[in-house]
Amino acid sequence: MPAPPQPEPGFSYLFDGITNTFQCWRNAGSGAFGLQDGLLIAQPGDDHGILFYAAEAFNDFVLRLQFRLPGPVDAFGKATSNSGVLLRFRYPHARWDEVNRREPRAAGNPAWVAVTTGFEVQIDEQGRPFYYEKHRTGALYDIPTGQTINGLAEPVEQKYSPGPVLQPDKWYEFEIEVVGDAYTVSLGEVQAGQQTAHLPVTSFTKPADKYLDRGLPASAKTSSGYIGLQAHTSNVAFRQIRTKRL
Repeated sequence: MPAPPQPEPGFSYLFDGITNTFQCWRNAGSGAFGLQDGLLIAQPGDDHGILFYAAEAFNDFVLRLQFRLPGPVDAFGKATSNSGVLLRFRYPHARWDEVNRREPRAAGNPAWVAVTTGFEVQIDEQGRPFYYEKHRTGALYDIPTGQTINGLAEPVEQKYSPGPVLQPDKWYEFEIEVVGDAYTVSLGEVQAGQQTAHLPVTSFTKPADKYLDRGLPASAKTSSGYIGLQAHTSNVAFRQIRTKRL
């Protein structure tokens, strides 16, 4: 297995394909992630699960990671995979009574702690259900985009611009920046031997009166700030996960 490339200036690896960095990650919830040929491979169970970087919680950062969708595709040529990148959530292997009251499933599946207390950058070309923009690849999951749904126009809380349809078995790279309450996501196709060109997908700033206990930094002293990957549907692969602390 070839060694991973050196990270960009200021970045360091959270996962570089070898056992030492893999051991810094922990599973929570249903399913698992396996280490195979230097890749993290999602192995979904009967409910969603996560793999999170347990060695450190984060304040502000830039996160870059590469992912690959397997087949098959639907009638529109969209891969049927579903996964995501979870940002600044609470430590899932703890009991949070207020989280359990808000999301009862968290009491039995700690992956729901991450969903309820953090934000998810979605990986889902189908945007299930119903191809909603706020459920598509690169969007902050379920954050309104201004789309009209069931005859009602939602507010514009994130400024989302869908990218091209992602192809199975190709590598793509997210660049995710989190500064204070502002989240920006860019996406690009990985080209061998070239620096990835990231194109903007979405931007979101938490409103002053909403999502108050979600996406909190480590400095908030609520055991928040963790980063994780979701195992939801099919064997999505991840590699070269690196961060720059801001």
